[in-house]
Amino acid sequence: MAEAKLTGGEALAQALARAGVDFVFGIPGGGQYEAVDGLYGESTISYIATRHEQAASYMADDPLKGMAPFDVSPQSRRRAMTPDEIRLLLATSPPDRSLLYELVLSGLRANELRSLTADDLDLDRCGVNLDAEWTKNRQEGFQPLYPDLVQRLHRFAASGEPAELCKKALKRGGSKRSAPPNPLLYVPSQPARILDKDLEVAGITKVTPMGKLDFHASRVSYINILLDRGVGVREAQAPARHSTPEMTMNVYGRTREEKLSEVVSEMAESVLGTKKCALCVHKLAGGSERQSATPCVTEGCASSKLAPAVGLEPHTEVSGEKAKSSQNNAKPKQISALEQSTGKGGKQKNALSIQNQDIAEHPKCATCVQLDLSED
Repeated sequence: MAEAKLTGGEALAQALARAGVDFVFGIPGGGQYEAVDGLYGESTISYIATRHEQAASYMADDPLKGMAPFDVSPQSRRRAMTPDEIRLLLATSPPDRSLLYELVLSGLRANELRSLTADDLDLDRCGVNLDAEWTKNRQEGFQPLYPDLVQRLHRFAASGEPAELCKKALKRGGSKRSAPPNPLLYVPSQPARILDKDLEVAGITKVTPMGKLDFHASRVSYINILLDRGVGVREAQAPARHSTPEMTMNVYGRTREEKLSEVVSEMAESVLGTKKCALCVHKLAGGSERQSATPCVTEGCASSKLAPAVGLEPHTEVSGEKAKSSQNNAKPKQISALEQSTGKGGKQKNALSIQNQDIAEHPKCATCVQLDLSED
């Protein structure tokens, strides 16, 4: 049986496949039908038709190979609002926009705010339910809010004012769209422009060396407020609804100059020792015997082989000479008492001699020197 012969187009397609060609660009026309038919039968090669021969040659020759890589670094950087700026913005904005700013400062995006209805407000759980149809990650979620804001949003939606504001805005703009049913609040079509006006009224600088403020910067503020409160990475990532902790910490996280200054000051105090502390200060309690205000170890002040006291110490303070005389008179009594009670007076006498020698050699111990604070 004779072998089937290959057509010119099939032979061309097989040769291109062996050469590792994946795409062929061209224009089907006279003199190319056989080649196109052969390429169509080769499953490893894709044939892409173009409108012009020059476009086909550009595409086949990789038109991007002479271009520099795209610069994907951000042209501007958003900053986080300070707590004082947030309070000032909320105090100077109209009531409906103040509610809007409070809600966006709770981590919600602009499109999510537009899609919220009064039915999404959850009074029991204190938050709003997020539908997968209009969330950025296309997943259902729940955004917790503080109770006072939930109650005010409920009253605002029940008053019908959000629906009226939506109707007026659509009518003023000449739009043929109808107002959304039962909206939770009114979100302007250009919220960034409205925010710029409210920032100007409040006297808040939009652009600083730390970055700029726009509507989405409210999410930056929300996440940094969480981080400033000392929450963990997971606790900050969850309400931000980020897929990775790197997005939360490295893209949205910001450093505050005042926090850096505070940390540097604390470091200087710990290293340079600018704070002075008294480690062992003794006090003289009024109306009582001298005692140590701070417990300290005194094993090195005298020998540990001490005889038990038998009334040697006076109960009241006396002068130095009188105390010394009383102590000398009491020594014979002590020795006699020890001999009668133990029968081992020799050893006790030896111990007492060691004690006297230690007292003579160490009249004062550095850790037991007391301060007389009675005159202060």
